[in-house]
Amino acid sequence: MSTAPTSSVTGTQLSRGADEVFKTKFMKPVFDNMIKGLETSIRQGSELVYHQLQDLKEYGLRAYHLLREKDAIVFCRTAEIIEVREENQRLLARNQGLEESNEGKDVEIHELGVQIYGLEVCNEAKNAEIGLLKKQCSQPLQEVDTCQRTKEEEFRAQVCALEASVSRLEEENRRLRREISLGRSETRHLRHQLRVLQGYASARASHLFQDYDDYN
Repeated sequence: MSTAPTSSVTGTQLSRGADEVFKTKFMKPVFDNMIKGLETSIRQGSELVYHQLQDLKEYGLRAYHLLREKDAIVFCRTAEIIEVREENQRLLARNQGLEESNEGKDVEIHELGVQIYGLEVCNEAKNAEIGLLKKQCSQPLQEVDTCQRTKEEEFRAQVCALEASVSRLEEENRRLRREISLGRSETRHLRHQLRVLQGYASARASHLFQDYDDYN
């Protein structure tokens, strides 16, 4: 008995073939459109990234030049602050020298005052001695009178010399006081200049530190 021939294509294979036809005919255009859309999005995204990179490069270049300018400003202001500090040191040294000179003048004036006082005491003693001699000269004896006049003239000469010495010392004292007054005026002027320079240095340093903080 003969048997009918069986088909070599099963139902599963037919189902797979139908799926392939469906994917090829209907889904491929959809996939193609999706791929084109993705390619367009990628291309646009690449252009956007490129422009953003260019903007970042320009921003970085501007920031670099700005930093260079701020570095130059900081360098110049640092040099100015150093110069002001050196000038302050010179003024302080000069002021100290003037103060030491004034102290020396004060000591010298004190010593001159002591000398003048000693001369005044000596002058009073001589005047007392002259008064005593005048009393002795009033005696009627001629010899005593002549001797006393001689001594009186000698003492008067000594007194004149002492008075001249006192006058010279007083003039020297006045001169020294004038020099000290001028020295003190110059000291006050230098102290005022020093305060002005210190205020200027403080303001410049504060401004420089503010720029440095802004820079950071």
